[in-house]
Amino acid sequence: MTSEEFIKQYERLSKKQKEAVDTIDGPVMVIAGPGTGKTTILTLRIAKILKETDTPASGILALTFTEVGVCNMRVKLRNIIGSRADEVHIHTFHSFARSVINEFEDHFTHLYKNEQITDIEAEALMRDILKQKEFFKLRPLGEPDFYVYKILQTIAECKKEAWDPEMIESFAKEEKKRIETSEDSISTRGSSKGTLKAEALKRIEKCDRTVLFAEVYKKYEQKKKEERKIDFDDLLFELVLSLKRDSLLLQLLQEKYLYILVDEHQDTNDAQNLIIKTIADFFENPNLFVVGDEKQAIYRFQGASVQNFLYFEKIWKDIKVINLEDNYRSHQSI
Repeated sequence: MTSEEFIKQYERLSKKQKEAVDTIDGPVMVIAGPGTGKTTILTLRIAKILKETDTPASGILALTFTEVGVCNMRVKLRNIIGSRADEVHIHTFHSFARSVINEFEDHFTHLYKNEQITDIEAEALMRDILKQKEFFKLRPLGEPDFYVYKILQTIAECKKEAWDPEMIESFAKEEKKRIETSEDSISTRGSSKGTLKAEALKRIEKCDRTVLFAEVYKKYEQKKKEERKIDFDDLLFELVLSLKRDSLLLQLLQEKYLYILVDEHQDTNDAQNLIIKTIADFFENPNLFVVGDEKQAIYRFQGASVQNFLYFEKIWKDIKVINLEDNYRSHQSI
């Protein structure tokens, strides 16, 4: 049954907005700037799915970036479809990861009784690791804690891009070998003729530091595991790893979520995109709906980029792209 509120909101939409709401099958990408009604379109589309298919409300997954966004989406949806809105899975990426870990706890027994590590605990743990002899290069004379915070930040960034220590070490070693064997690395003039250029030596030094960082990263994760600690970025990283290794968990999630909708998709990082893609890959043409503004990657410091926003366009060649250009929020003079 279509509610009066749905009809009222739907009739206000432009032709392009209605197209975004009505195209409920297959992959769809909506490129929409500020004030183009992204959240309204997304919630009306959920109502349309429930109206025209036999999909249960619990079979719909909607992802956004902030708890405020989750709340706004829930309120808008409840206004349209009533209490069924509470059955739709609306999450931030991190709360979705947490919900999966809680629901399928037997697939995450290694996280049993883990507690979130505090910033102070993380820094203390990192200081202890850097005191080990093999990491003396990362403890400058007079400033032994110089790299503590920077290393923790870099580890957080690696997790957002789904890079584990082994991947980083492998890449750094391959890059070092490539530099050492490249003709472009050999000097052809002056007293350094026939030997590696200073720039090549500098890049090799950076590779060696990256290998060292990978070892620190590995020890940090091992130490956290021993102390039964988990950090904020581990939620997504653990889910990414489990979806790769645990085929039953993956199938359970793929069969559960028949429709996936992602708001503010321009802000996604590699780990988040990998989660979406892995679950959506159950179908050749998944019912995946992503909406965002390619010009406004406000979380770019977290690893997001325009390339991430266009990620799915490269994977599913038949994805439908809808451009929304009219701003319904701002006055014409703005």
